[in-house]
This record gives sequence, C-alpha cells and structure tokens, in this order.
Amino acid sequence: MQITDENRSIFKKQIVRLSGLAFFRNLPEEALDELAAALAESSDNFAEAETRIKIWLMFNTEVPRPADFYRMAMEAKTAAETVPFPTGCPKCKDSGLPGFIRRETGLGFCSCPLGRAKREANRRMDEDYKRSAAAPPAGMRDIADLSPQGLVS
Repeated sequence: MQITDENRSIFKKQIVRLSGLAFFRNLPEEALDELAAALAESSDNFAEAETRIKIWLMFNTEVPRPADFYRMAMEAKTAAETVPFPTGCPKCKDSGLPGFIRRETGLGFCSCPLGRAKREANRRMDEDYKRSAAAPPAGMRDIADLSPQGLVS
C-alpha cells in the first residue's frame, strides 16, 4: 500500500504507538516518516499495519528499523504460501490413531495401513511382555525355588 497524504496520519499514529520503546525519543522526524513509509509499503491494508505494530510491541523492546517491517511482510507471505502436508488417511491424519480410546479394548487403531502396522506392533509388544513376565531372566533363580533345605548345606 502506498502512503498518501490522506493515509499518512493513520500510519503515523501506528508509529506513535511505538513511543514507549527504547530509542524512540532519539529518532528525528525523518526517521519516523521513513518508518511510517516502510510500514505502509509492507502492508496491504490498515488492519495488517496495525497487526504488525501489535506483534512488534508484544515481542520487542526497541524501536523497529524499516527492514524489520519488510522482513515481517516477507515472513507472512512465505507462511501464507506454505502448503500443508497432505495426509493419506483423513480419519487419523497418518498417525495410526483415530483420536479416541475404546473403553472395552483400550487403544483403538485406525484401519489404514499405518494403523494396522501399529496394531500389529502393539500386539507383538504385548506378547513379548507376557513372555518375559512368565519366565525369569536368564541366570536368575526363582525365589519360589529357594527353600531352607537348599540354603543349608
């Protein structure tokens, strides 16, 4: 958006909102005009300019430079152009879990290939756990096998 005589005061009011930040009082009037021009050029409308100032005030303690407004505009444009990663499964968004837990069976897995793979891995893990709980670790004697007769020689 180009700065004109009509909208110059609007952009200057946005720049005045920065007056509580460090180094604002030391800026000459020409620098404030340049900041207002940079804000206008980097914004598509007045609401966007107001948002840039609001974001700057939330996260910074010093007066911005004109390059900061242009950088913010480029970051916003890049973020808007970023395409979300497509998901293969609309039900679970390729997580394998549809987002709910079944009361009777515990964790519910999706019916997509990833969900089936996770279900199989979970089943194998349960079997391994049951197998390891049933047999004592190698080299260890079961406490039930210790009898007073075995301890006395």
